[in-house]
Amino acid sequence: MDSTVNLPLSTNERKPLIYPLAVWAGFIIVVGTMAAGGSLTTTVNYDDIVIITLITNVVLGGIAAIFGYVGALSGKNFALLASDAFPGRSSRLVALYVPIVLCFWFAVISSILAQYVGATFGLSDTAILILSAAACFFLSITSYYGMTSLSILSLILVPIIMILASYAVFEKALPPASIDSQLTNWQTVNSVAGVILSTWIMGATINIADITRFCRLAWQGALIGFLGIFVANSFNIIIGARAALIGGQADPAPLLVALGLPMLGFVLVIANLWTTNDNNMYSASLGLAKAGNLGRRQSVVLLAAVAAALALFKVGQLNYILKGIMLMGTTAPALGGVVLSQYILSNRKGSTPGKAWLGWLSWITGAILANVIEGSLGVASGLVIAFAVHHLFSWQVLRWVEK
Repeated sequence: MDSTVNLPLSTNERKPLIYPLAVWAGFIIVVGTMAAGGSLTTTVNYDDIVIITLITNVVLGGIAAIFGYVGALSGKNFALLASDAFPGRSSRLVALYVPIVLCFWFAVISSILAQYVGATFGLSDTAILILSAAACFFLSITSYYGMTSLSILSLILVPIIMILASYAVFEKALPPASIDSQLTNWQTVNSVAGVILSTWIMGATINIADITRFCRLAWQGALIGFLGIFVANSFNIIIGARAALIGGQADPAPLLVALGLPMLGFVLVIANLWTTNDNNMYSASLGLAKAGNLGRRQSVVLLAAVAAALALFKVGQLNYILKGIMLMGTTAPALGGVVLSQYILSNRKGSTPGKAWLGWLSWITGAILANVIEGSLGVASGLVIAFAVHHLFSWQVLRWVEK
């Protein structure tokens, strides 16, 4: 069984800073998040999107820095960190959260790739569905071989993605703004910021430890977490918004086709989707391996098969993407808050082991309140409330009960 699943990484397994940074950036830059940026153009104007995006990603980047630091300092993947807060059988149940969510996303992204190829070559609906399923296995190749393969792929493709996407959307000027500034409308700002936070709140709180545990120094994990979100996710939202305003859809690849560069558009799509999907599969395989006591590579094959089955249900549509983003926005931060609380508690003198019932109570409470509050406040409150409930019970209630 892969030793990186059930044990913290040793010093000699760590990698130079550029490798986890490239993987994290490649993970973040994806057309699915660009679609979220494109969807915002019906609510606020482009200038507002840029301002809200930069401010929101400072907050989201700060969250990623905290969890990136924990991953680098501990050398543990998220499944291992979660097992401290959810000991016993609960650790396996919680470990399944990541593969369940990311397997869905893997199917979504594979379907997006198949739809683009189908539209380019005029394939039938049946052929596109078959191609969606096949893409699930193709995009799993680098995940199967592990972090070194992910690093090499991202180092090659991330610069290509950023250059091609930027050229596609900045080659033409934007049309005149059709929506007045909404920066003074708090409800609108809260809603827009909530969408942006939701795009990578799961990555910033849960998936990042799977990557930054390869960092040689703890501060590198924090730096990677912040830079990846602030630069790469801001790139996502802004590129998606510009593409939607110029071409009517958030994907910049069709703009390259319209410029007479179809092959570059094809390269952009494959590079964009592959560098994200292999990370989805890698994190998912770590969770499934922990939950099912399986080998990591065995988990990759199994998850690819499940994703292929999901892809047959046409999950690559915008409404599925946005629903998936909002679901992560209400559940992932709360889980991250519980894990962070237990990590801090576990590293203090005289600490007691995590209690599974307390982990569940904190997670469910944070997720419910995040869903009720909604918007950016909802996303942030899920993390803060779950952390506070877990910490309060651990320090006050449990001490009182034990006395």
